[in-house]
Amino acid sequence: ELRSGKNQTSAAKALGKIGPDAATAVGALLGTLKAPSKVLRAASATALGRIAPQRPDVRAALEGAAKDDEPSVRNAASVALDQGA
Repeated sequence: ELRSGKNQTSAAKALGKIGPDAATAVGALLGTLKAPSKVLRAASATALGRIAPQRPDVRAALEGAAKDDEPSVRNAASVALDQGA
């Protein structure tokens, strides 16, 4: 689980760099797609796209994030969805 704090965004970015081997973190990343921080939401969407873009639960969450009010989150989610296409 990703703990609250200023390191969440760094953790999400690091998990994304790991890629599919970080699949055990998907649940935590799904939760951070609803975080107050737009930077964290975007980093989480990017990480999910690199880790498990074809999983149905991830795709559904990314489709929701693609409708986020914040353009950077929408963009990150759209790119992540393209990775699973």
